[in-house]
Amino acid sequence: MTFMPFFIRQSSDSGNAGVPGIDSVWHDLLDAVPAMIWISDLKGRLLHANSAWMTATGMTVADYDHAAAWVLVHPDDHSRLMEAADVFTGQPTSFEYRLRHADGVHRWVLERIKPWLNKTGDHLGYIGSAINIQRQKEHEQLLANTALRQTSLSSFSRVAMQQGLPSVVNHEALRLLCEHLHLPAALLISKDNDEASATVVATTGLPPGCPPPVLAPVPLSGLVLDYPLGDIAFPVEPGWLRENGWAEAISVPIDPEHPELGCMVGLRDHAGDGPIAPLRYARELVGILAIARTWERAQRKLVQGEERACQVQKMEAVGLLAGGVAHDFNNLLTAIHCFAELLRDDLTDTGQRTRIDDILHASSRASHLVRQLLSFSRQDVAQPESLDLNTVVDDVRGFIRSLLSEHITIAFELNADPA
Repeated sequence: MTFMPFFIRQSSDSGNAGVPGIDSVWHDLLDAVPAMIWISDLKGRLLHANSAWMTATGMTVADYDHAAAWVLVHPDDHSRLMEAADVFTGQPTSFEYRLRHADGVHRWVLERIKPWLNKTGDHLGYIGSAINIQRQKEHEQLLANTALRQTSLSSFSRVAMQQGLPSVVNHEALRLLCEHLHLPAALLISKDNDEASATVVATTGLPPGCPPPVLAPVPLSGLVLDYPLGDIAFPVEPGWLRENGWAEAISVPIDPEHPELGCMVGLRDHAGDGPIAPLRYARELVGILAIARTWERAQRKLVQGEERACQVQKMEAVGLLAGGVAHDFNNLLTAIHCFAELLRDDLTDTGQRTRIDDILHASSRASHLVRQLLSFSRQDVAQPESLDLNTVVDDVRGFIRSLLSEHITIAFELNADPA
């Protein structure tokens, strides 16, 4: 494609005016060059175009005029090329734009224009050449998209590791999946280790009023699955997908080694030319999500461990306190028990001796309680022993009676057999 139309100020005639000083040998040589080459006069009338130019554009020299030039240039490049033409100073200049080829597809070309001068330096017109740079542009776009995806993954990894709310991380992962795979909707299926089955924990892009996704009763696969190709093993019920207008879908497991933990599903409402891509980005995205989930579970276990450690420290402190109190209290009980025995030996009244017996019995029970506290403070294993509850109740009969006022009646009904 020539840049020539932007220098046309008058319509060219329909004939081939020819290029003065260029014979048939040079015409054949220009036709043998794979690059597109053209020559125009000062008024922008096309004088010659080689075979590569005519094959690419599907036009001949006679077909070419100012209106045809605009048809061949992509509409998005019109204003940019007009600005470039306005600053053209007659020096060799290069331009990049999209040219509509004979098959109707616009492809990027690099065109270079230079003044056409004769031996005496007179300016006769312009000479231009253009080469196809579509692959270069596609490669540049691929590199740009790859850099953009890597940047998004790096940003998402920071969010995933620093954000404490799993819901925020899940929705951000779905947003990135839809953005970079050009999908209108996505959903996340997840299951914790302690849960019985996987559930839908996050969705994005589902239209209002859309019923909740229905999961298929099939085990999740560790492979990337496509719907409708893999509808038999797809984690979302195919009937739900069809009824809600989803023509294609992709399922990527969060952890390929443990697919039962869940997957990320991308939805597309139209049939594409090929499978949903890029899969590598989807795998890396769910890989970061899996790491974030593992980190979140580790943090949760760490907090639980710290709480248990704190509880153990509290119990140890209580044990030390109980041990110290028990020792001091045991010393007091020993004195009470000894003085009670001495007092009992000095008493002759039966009623008074009975009350002293209650004191001795209470002190014995207190001593037993002290031994339990000491056992707890030392974390000793208690030795079980058989007790007859009838005997225990009978032992505390008098003690309970002494604690109650006289207008309260207490009745004891003991089992006839040892309890």
